[in-house]
Amino acid sequence: MYGVLTHGRKAIADRFTALFAGILRSAQRTDTIRSIRFFTPQIAFLDADTVITGTKSADGSDVPPRKGLLIAVLTKQDGRWLICSFHEAEFPARPAPGSPTAAKHE
Repeated sequence: MYGVLTHGRKAIADRFTALFAGILRSAQRTDTIRSIRFFTPQIAFLDADTVITGTKSADGSDVPPRKGLLIAVLTKQDGRWLICSFHEAEFPARPAPGSPTAAKHE
């Protein structure tokens, strides 16, 4: 969700190993599917809301729940659905009530 682009199985595995050993050690993710659109019986586009709780900052303090959007293209191969493209974006945090920027969002 931080905009890091990773290619290849080893690079992806290394990145997630480091994340799950660190700031995501206690994290839990909930994805709520908004829609699935089938382009063919073997190709689907998935759109979902995501919420991640339990993330820690670099100093070990708790991070508020992170909310965002997940978009994936899936392909069915040998009877199994596989992710062939996956993108997610984190929604910006809402300004604190009464802050100068809060009035712009109300």
